[in-house]
Amino acid sequence: EKSFLLVLDVFTTKMISSLFKLSEILTMGITAIEKLEVRRKRFPNSSAIYLIEPNINTISHLLNDLGKNDSTYAIAHIFFTRLLSEQFMDMLSDNSELLARVKTLKEIHLPFICKNSYVLSSEQDSILMKLYSKHNSSEKDRFEAIEGISNRLSSLANNFMKFYEFEI
Repeated sequence: EKSFLLVLDVFTTKMISSLFKLSEILTMGITAIEKLEVRRKRFPNSSAIYLIEPNINTISHLLNDLGKNDSTYAIAHIFFTRLLSEQFMDMLSDNSELLARVKTLKEIHLPFICKNSYVLSSEQDSILMKLYSKHNSSEKDRFEAIEGISNRLSSLANNFMKFYEFEI
C-alpha cells in the first residue's frame, strides 16, 4: 500500500479542513500533513501530494522543494486549485530537476472553501480594498482582483454545472 505526505499552503489548509477531519485524511493513505510555508524535514524516498494555490510564493516553495539535487521528496503529485498562469508554467518547465520528480500536474479548479452546507467562500478578505481604494491599490492591482474574482466565479459555475442542473 502506497503512502503519501500531503503538502498544503495556507488557503488549501483551510479548504481541506472545511471538508475533512484529520482521521478521514489519514485513512486515505496520507501519513503526514505538512505546511508548504514552513521549513520541513527532507523525505528523499517518499512521495508527496501538493495541493496549492498557484501564486509566486507557492511556486517559489515548490521550486525550493523539488527543483534542486537534494530534493525534499522523491516524487511529487501537484494539484493547483485554479488555472496556472503561463509565467508560472514557464518557471516550472524551465527546471529539469523538478520535471524529473513530478509525476502528476493538474489544475482542479476548486478555489473556494466550504463554510457550511450552504456557504462557500473564496477567502479574499482584502478584495474590496484592492477594488475601491484610491490610495492603496494601482490599476494593475484592480485588474488582478477582477481577474481573480472572474476566475473563481467561472470555476464555481463550472463545478456546479458538473453536479447540478444549473443554468447561466
